[in-house]
Amino acid sequence: RRKELGMTQAKLAEYADLSEPYMNDIERCKTWVSDKTLLQLAFALHVNPYELLVPEGQAGCSEMIQNERFVRMEEKKRSLLNYIDKSIESLMSEPYSNDCGCRDV
Repeated sequence: RRKELGMTQAKLAEYADLSEPYMNDIERCKTWVSDKTLLQLAFALHVNPYELLVPEGQAGCSEMIQNERFVRMEEKKRSLLNYIDKSIESLMSEPYSNDCGCRDV
């Protein structure tokens, strides 16, 4: 992402408030970052933190997450509709009675 933005390691280190050697070690996978450092880098690169954890070339992660949310919502919707259908069927199977106290007109 840094290269996409035309940013040098030094500039990213500056924006993320990290040392240049530490930034170099991160990019060469010589060290792992803390959650705080991950947030600093994400902020400096204008991305969501999880995007920095996705392997390069694996585009569409955010689309996968959106798709997963959609699938979960559809499952909940189906479950709710199923519950409503069963409740209506249960009510419809009960014998009808006009014991509501209303007068027939």
